Amino acid sequence: MFVTIFLSVLRLGLVRAKEILYAVGGISEVVSPHGDPPFIEQYNPPMNSWKTVKMVQPFSVDRDHYGTAFLSGCLLFTGGIDSVSEWAKREVIRVNIGNTSLTPTTLSSMLVPRAGHCVVTSEHFVYVIGGAQTQNIEAPLGMNTVERYNPRTGRLLFV
Repeated sequence: MFVTIFLSVLRLGLVRAKEILYAVGGISEVVSPHGDPPFIEQYNPPMNSWKTVKMVQPFSVDRDHYGTAFLSGCLLFTGGIDSVSEWAKREVIRVNIGNTSLTPTTLSSMLVPRAGHCVVTSEHFVYVIGGAQTQNIEAPLGMNTVERYNPRTGRLLFV
């Protein structure tokens, strides 16, 4: 069965957690360009309803072009462009969406800084694929590497 879902704004990422969809990041009048956390909305298909998820700022400075994934009850934010330096970051940040405080926790850093990359989960691992190291995510510094995050060891390794 296919369902049409209308997002309130253009989104950076869409993450599925069991029966719930999380639309993360993007552009909205309700999000100021500086200092606000990533804008997150939660879609509940059985209820056919959206709600805004309030959370604290997971990044030390504003970010764009970060990756998102869902693993073991947590949203993961990876890399992204730092709004101050305009260079990609290596940080991996976890936010437990089952916890009412939604406090971010910094995990092991990626092996290389990345922005505009793809993040997927498979068989209890998180894969971070491609990306770039500058704000110009289309080249010349595009990457063809893959890192795998193992939640049991808390480490990222090249695949």
